[in-house]
Amino acid sequence: MARTVQKIRIILFIGLLSLTASAGTDTITTAHRLLYLSGEDTLSSGGYILKDGQKAGVLFFPFAYELSPDDVTSLYLNASPGYGAAQFGTGAWMKLYGLKLGGGLRYSTGINSTLRIGGTYQLAAFDPASSITGSGYDVTVAYSYRPWYGEWNPYVTTELRYYGTSVTQGGTTNTTHSQSARGQIGLVTPTIAHPFGLPMHLEIYGGGIYFHGDLPQILQTRYLTYAGVKTYLQSPILSDYISDITFSVQAVRGEDFRGFNLGVGVKF
Repeated sequence: MARTVQKIRIILFIGLLSLTASAGTDTITTAHRLLYLSGEDTLSSGGYILKDGQKAGVLFFPFAYELSPDDVTSLYLNASPGYGAAQFGTGAWMKLYGLKLGGGLRYSTGINSTLRIGGTYQLAAFDPASSITGSGYDVTVAYSYRPWYGEWNPYVTTELRYYGTSVTQGGTTNTTHSQSARGQIGLVTPTIAHPFGLPMHLEIYGGGIYFHGDLPQILQTRYLTYAGVKTYLQSPILSDYISDITFSVQAVRGEDFRGFNLGVGVKF
């Protein structure tokens, strides 16, 4: 029986939270930004700088489980607890503690291609000092094509997403509605080295996201581009349960939007 594959990515919280944000970013905009950045696993956890000078940092732990990975169709479940923090106004901190829960259907359209349709709902608790409550949701359709050429595995993925957030402060609710289109290409190499006697291979990838609706105003950019490298190192311990330990580096750029991420994780 083939082993069910699960992925857990644990991303290191880095970078920009020690910097001082410029005044002027209001609480509602900050809350919407944290809801998006703390729940968007395309960008990964890390630090971000926006056009208005605000620095934001997010950390989340995405989990995914597929019920019948060997079948043509399968239901899948995913969850992602997250944390975000940003300075706003005169320098006060806003913190978010969130949890995304969701799932969907995976359909293998061919030997090397997959279609996924799913959605998530994001629960969020802001620190009491902000007097803010909020939530978010998304509906996603994604297609991936991953052919094999010997031990080389190039791939391309595309994704359409509808995304919404709701923020309430002082009895007044502010909502956003956005759409995004994403494309990514990448290449997974065969084993290229044996550090410490353990097989190691790389994944090199890059992509872009185009935003429509409210997100260009919230994030102060109509698009984001990103590129990264991930290293897979065969696990030296618990090999019956953990297949690889991963290390990743990713950079994100947009219109006056910058981010940088470092990550470490495990693959089951």
